[in-house]
Amino acid sequence: MLAHNNGGAASADNSGAPYLRDVYERGLHGPANWNGVRRVLGSYPLAAVGQHPYVDQGGPCADDHIRAYLGWLHGAVEEYEGRGSAKPLYVMEAGGALRRDGLTGGTGRQPRHAL
Repeated sequence: MLAHNNGGAASADNSGAPYLRDVYERGLHGPANWNGVRRVLGSYPLAAVGQHPYVDQGGPCADDHIRAYLGWLHGAVEEYEGRGSAKPLYVMEAGGALRRDGLTGGTGRQPRHAL
C-alpha cells in the first residue's frame, strides 16, 4: 500500500488502510469466498501486507510519522484478522530525503532513517 502525507496531510486515509479494508471486503463479500479459505487454512489468503511509506518528502522524516502509518495499516489488518494478529507487515520500499553530508562515502544514496 502506498502511504503519503502530500500537502502535509498525515492521516489514516493516506496510509493505505482504506484500500486494504476494501480488499478484505471484496474478498469476504465477493466470489472469492475468503471465509471458506479461513475455515480451511485458519487465515484469510493474504500472507503478509506491504507498505510503501513516502512521507515527509523534501525534509527529514519524523519517526512518529512512520510509526503512525504502520499503526494505521496494522489496525486495518486487526479489524479482519483479529486483535493481536501476527500477520506480517513489511515496509517494501520507502522514499524520503537522502543524506548528502559526506557520511555516505560520497554516494548520497543512504536513507536518512533506517526502518
